Amino acid sequence: MSARKCGECTACCKLTPVRELNKPANTRCAHQRMGKGCAIYAKRPMSCALWNCRWLVNDDTAELSRPDRSPYVIDIMPDYVTVLDRETGVRRPI
Repeated sequence: MSARKCGECTACCKLTPVRELNKPANTRCAHQRMGKGCAIYAKRPMSCALWNCRWLVNDDTAELSRPDRSPYVIDIMPDYVTVLDRETGVRRPI
């Protein structure tokens, strides 16, 4: 168990998409409360409950800054990533 806590960091609340809430990536969650965290934390969607940032897990990340103090958040789970070709509208895996 990590000794690290999210604290005031809510970077994942903006960056991660949440299908259950129809929230796209890079959009502030309607349930995010600045300085307080998630207003529905106890009943948060499964995709939120399963997501965990690498900094919080604290495995070999001693050099990483907390996500709200750095320009990135690292998801510890592999993801299926696609690229959208804006000219053709076709998505392809990378």
